[in-house]
Amino acid sequence: MVCGLVGVGDLTCLDGDVMASPSGARVFAVVDGMGGHRGGEDAAVLVAAELARSDGAALPESFDSFLEGVSAKVHRAGLGLQTPGMGAAMALLAVTSRQVIVVNVGDCRAYKLADGYLGQLSIDDRAPGGAVNVLTQSLGGEPRRLDAHALVDPVDGACRYLLCSDGIHGFVDPVEVKAALVNGRVPTDVVQRLSDLAERATQDNFTAVVLDVA
Repeated sequence: MVCGLVGVGDLTCLDGDVMASPSGARVFAVVDGMGGHRGGEDAAVLVAAELARSDGAALPESFDSFLEGVSAKVHRAGLGLQTPGMGAAMALLAVTSRQVIVVNVGDCRAYKLADGYLGQLSIDDRAPGGAVNVLTQSLGGEPRRLDAHALVDPVDGACRYLLCSDGIHGFVDPVEVKAALVNGRVPTDVVQRLSDLAERATQDNFTAVVLDVA
């Protein structure tokens, strides 16, 4: 059964327990519209909706091909809305009973906290030495080949994952991010703490998903 749910708006909090799918993957994602291009918010909503449709489904044979299809839909929507340059960055976790697959395009990030160590699992799509707000890859724009960053992480014990947009990782001190993940009793505590820190640090929008995998 497909159970995709998309949260959008100035303040949206989705909370709950999710069981592993017996035949597919549960998908959790953060999507951030490109603020420098008109239509960024529309692009983000469209990408989020496409990812929500994949929740509970079998994993795609190629995340590159799957996301190229999503990107093409954003491009076609942009042509219809007269915002052909609109696009979005995203990071997702595809969770099965045996593994967590981390995939990202753009500068949304994925982190893992395990045994007190916090590590970044995603790769930022930014040119070395380039402007921090210029992405080398995104979902949207002219159809092209994508090189989605994918990492398979075996489920080998309890751990905590964080997905976040650059409104958090670009402005909140990494020490504070780790402290929030370590000290938060439940994921909603962590999200609230990160939101409080981001509100004081940036005027950018920000989104976070915290997931405990056991």
